[in-house]
Amino acid sequence: MNLEYVPLFEVQRKLQGMPRDFDRFRQYLRTIKSPHAQSLELPSLIAMNPMGKEHVTELLDALLHPSGQCAKRYSPQRTERHSCSGTVRRARFAKG
Repeated sequence: MNLEYVPLFEVQRKLQGMPRDFDRFRQYLRTIKSPHAQSLELPSLIAMNPMGKEHVTELLDALLHPSGQCAKRYSPQRTERHSCSGTVRRARFAKG
């Protein structure tokens, strides 16, 4: 069995960086499906909400680039935390 590491947070952050419109959704579909369209290339991204709002982008930035106050506010377990903007969010992160 061959395994390949795919940095899914980076893939998700790239999608989140696009304007929240139908073009983002189409790019999301192109990203998860295989070139042959008979299977999924990145099935783990099905759990992603491709039309997530700004707080999702903020969470991904904190996970990808931990620094300062923002990194201290997030943990890899389900917990209530304040986001960097000061808004209370409820988040659940997968370990690993």
